[in-house]
Amino acid sequence: MNKVAEAGVRSGQLVIDAHSVSKVYDDGVSRISIFEGLDFRLAAGESVGVVGSSGAGKTSLLNILAGLDTPTSGNIQLCGLDFSKASNKEVTRLRNRYMGFVYQFHHLLAEFSAIENVAMPLTIAGLKRKDAEARAMAILSRVGLADRASHKPSALSGGERQRVAIARALVNDPSCVLMDEPTGNLDEQTAQSIQEIMLELQQDLNTSFVIVTHDIPLANRMDRTLLLEAGELKDISV
Repeated sequence: MNKVAEAGVRSGQLVIDAHSVSKVYDDGVSRISIFEGLDFRLAAGESVGVVGSSGAGKTSLLNILAGLDTPTSGNIQLCGLDFSKASNKEVTRLRNRYMGFVYQFHHLLAEFSAIENVAMPLTIAGLKRKDAEARAMAILSRVGLADRASHKPSALSGGERQRVAIARALVNDPSCVLMDEPTGNLDEQTAQSIQEIMLELQQDLNTSFVIVTHDIPLANRMDRTLLLEAGELKDISV
């Protein structure tokens, strides 16, 4: 692991530092600018909600912050490591160690049980299965699903599947979790329950959250609320 990156994690300061980031699609005929010159910083333990209309570029921004997409210009640092100066292998390793992800659709593997799905990031990282499943059970208990650990996704409700996805995102004790419409596919009552679980875990574990959402009340429960509009990020915190 890059020594600068390790120092950044220990210092507990900036988890994500994005400077002058642009994303432009240019096929030689037309040029579409998603955003240009954006700055974004995420401190350790901080929660940020990002809102904006459909097509504003919220998911593109999230993918760039995660190193899943490459900006046209600008640089992204995760825990002190500049993505643009790292190999693909190093970026993948850093992302897998220090980031968790939750999407609108849970993306659980149908053939595996809840505990196996949650343990998977740990087993991929090389942890022994017994130890990985012990840690997975601990986080499943935190989201109220210890008694559903052996069930496959098809036997779980939509809210339960999303709780498994949240547990999977947090099992590796990441520095930050990026969420793209994490409750957008749930009914209002279930969504509210999931939100409470997310906020409780975020505070208890002191993990940084970035949540892209159309749900303004959810975004306003974060430490900061940012609006992505016309290619600019504006702080609209209340």
